[in-house]
Amino acid sequence: MKLATSTKDNHTERIPCLPPQAPFNLEQRAWINGYLASLFSLSSDLHASVSQTAQESNPKPLLHVLYGSQSGTAESLAKSLCKEAESRGFDYKLLELNEYSQINRSIPIQAAIITSTWGDGEPPDNALQFWQDIQEKESGNWDQFSYGLLALGDTNYADFCGAGKRFDERLFEMGANRLLPRVDCDVDYEDMAQKWTDQFWAALANASGENSNQSVSQRIVVSDSQRDSNEQVYSKKKPYSARFLRQLKLNRPGSSKDTRHIEIDIQGSGLTYVAGDTLGVFPSNDPDFVNQLILQCGLDPEIKVRNKEGGEDSLKKVLTHDCQLTKITKKVWQTLSDMVGVIDLQPFESLQLGMDLLDLFHSPCKLDAQIIVDALPKLQPRLYSIASSPRQHPESIHLTVGVVRYHLAERMRYGVCSSFLAERIEKDETLPVFLHTSQFRLPEDVSRRVIMVGPGTGIAPFRGFLQERSACSEAGKNWLFFGDQKASTDFLYENEIKSLLEQGVINRLDTAFSRDQKEKVYVQHRMKEQSKDLWRWLQDGAHFYVCGDAKRMAKDVDAALHEIVSEQGGMDMEAAQAYVSAMKKNKRYQRDVY
Repeated sequence: MKLATSTKDNHTERIPCLPPQAPFNLEQRAWINGYLASLFSLSSDLHASVSQTAQESNPKPLLHVLYGSQSGTAESLAKSLCKEAESRGFDYKLLELNEYSQINRSIPIQAAIITSTWGDGEPPDNALQFWQDIQEKESGNWDQFSYGLLALGDTNYADFCGAGKRFDERLFEMGANRLLPRVDCDVDYEDMAQKWTDQFWAALANASGENSNQSVSQRIVVSDSQRDSNEQVYSKKKPYSARFLRQLKLNRPGSSKDTRHIEIDIQGSGLTYVAGDTLGVFPSNDPDFVNQLILQCGLDPEIKVRNKEGGEDSLKKVLTHDCQLTKITKKVWQTLSDMVGVIDLQPFESLQLGMDLLDLFHSPCKLDAQIIVDALPKLQPRLYSIASSPRQHPESIHLTVGVVRYHLAERMRYGVCSSFLAERIEKDETLPVFLHTSQFRLPEDVSRRVIMVGPGTGIAPFRGFLQERSACSEAGKNWLFFGDQKASTDFLYENEIKSLLEQGVINRLDTAFSRDQKEKVYVQHRMKEQSKDLWRWLQDGAHFYVCGDAKRMAKDVDAALHEIVSEQGGMDMEAAQAYVSAMKKNKRYQRDVY
């Protein structure tokens, strides 16, 4: 008997039929072959039915992965966790924390929560509704909800990981089952996040029971090579060495500010970005500062020490490229104060914001090089909003960088990365960079109107947005609010903006130069002056964007927005808050703040 082939459900099956030499006429041959095919079909269908029944009786466990993310880091970690969950045999559901109501909490649920904190301990915008709900009205039915929580933060802020801490405490109060202790990560989060991830899988295995056929411990464990294959070609762990193209000072003579336009070459890298994304830049420390520190500590700059990656290099090179020197943590202070011979260390409580390691010592001393390197935090990359669109600049990335300089305790201080880009890198030299995907996105419906509020370097992503919108003939109207100190010296990208206004790409422009009149005027004041039209745009479905300082500007703009909604919409403040919250939930109100 011969076997013919048939393709079914994307795989090949072999169907029995008579061989050509069999002693049957055409009619007999057709009948017998049809009978054999019929028997094969019944057998195949029965096998498929049994297989499907077996799968249905042993479904994959479902993991809910919830995230609250302002800049995209928590979202990126959540997506990586989903990939690993899939490799371990899970189904998964990825949700923003504001979408938590999609979870059926009347049945046992296993969840991973990853959240950042921004501003003064505030939840990210896509977790704000979740926080308000569990504070005010959600009091029960969390008893079947089992979770692990990873919090991201920055120890330089007083309320470190504040949102994650409050989420964890409130969920536990409402009866949710904490699978493992919360982990709070600083800006150097990778190692701690990976340890938490490993502990999370172990906690799920323990919760499932080792003898359960759904035990995590019996499922596929992702290998390092598999994990690497899931990552982009270049990342924070594997940055791309990009060529530095040029820089241009944007402020005119007489300005008290120094803002630079930076261009970086990504031609041939394979890196692709979207307007609204951010670029991570790895800087190096000022060599003059490093030399002063080595001298103050009484050390040999060429002595060999272990670097942050476990290799060996000179102390000078490690301090220049690996270590954070301009922020003093409690751990660093404690390590130095415990060293033999350090008897004149300045008290930690007396240190002012902005002080660095040189401020700790009143006089030169002799320290242990390796202990210092081990105690210092790893030098972190800085994230900058991309100030270009790939529609116009597919082979380069533009940044708008405010150079940080200030005088404190009889000495000039410099921002590590901003001064690196402005003063310590030359044309055609290379610098390590990586793309960081952001949630800060133009509306999917390009015909929607867009309102952009971006004073100072907050103009950066909106320059990219406007380049993107100018390349689309169907794009809706654009309204830009820009502000800075003086129109004569601080109107960043003035010629570009005025050209876009003449072309009709920018339909409305409102500027606020705070020092051009006796009473200071800021972007929120311009918003209030145009409150009727701004409300009309919002009612027409406009998307509202803010970029810039989180501590003051973003809060003032948010307060102004609530006032406009309340006054122009005829609402009390509670209704106005609900309106603005709905805008955030629907991605019509987005913030890129720092």
